[in-house]
Amino acid sequence: MPSAATMFNPATDCEIFDLHYDSQQPACVAATQPGFRGRAAAQVGYKIYVLVNAAGVQYVGCTRTSMGARLRLGHQRFRTPRGGYHGYQWLKLPALRLFVFPLPPALLALDAAHQTKPSQLAERIEAELVYAVRAHTGQWPLHQTEIHFHTLPDQPELATLTTSLAQQLYEHVTQPLPVAIP
Repeated sequence: MPSAATMFNPATDCEIFDLHYDSQQPACVAATQPGFRGRAAAQVGYKIYVLVNAAGVQYVGCTRTSMGARLRLGHQRFRTPRGGYHGYQWLKLPALRLFVFPLPPALLALDAAHQTKPSQLAERIEAELVYAVRAHTGQWPLHQTEIHFHTLPDQPELATLTTSLAQQLYEHVTQPLPVAIP
């Protein structure tokens, strides 16, 4: 089984966006520099996303939809809660940075070989990443409202791999980004 290091390379497999909140209708959350178009974040397919600002990790999520669609739904429910879902409470936080990690193709191939659903792998990585925040900081992400756990008791290698991937993602989102030289 491949290691987490061979599954994910932060330099090439992560997309980073600065988010700007605009309370106007319609959809109010816009990514700046370079935007979602033409990126993995714009595509349908399982991905993990993490919202971070100077105060730390604010939220960890997973989705199969495009990030634009996911953010629009979170904004709509923030403005008009429905069915117990109150949307993204972190929307108005300043200086939010969005990290998007599409699930690696090699992980999805293992998933098929082990007859595990891609949604279970994405939710497991999400939960392990939320736990990594708690283990390193002593606090849950401030705006985390739910986590879906999948223990994978019959696939210990896959469980170890997803835990390792989550730890690697945590290390990536918590390191300072290099400052661009003009």
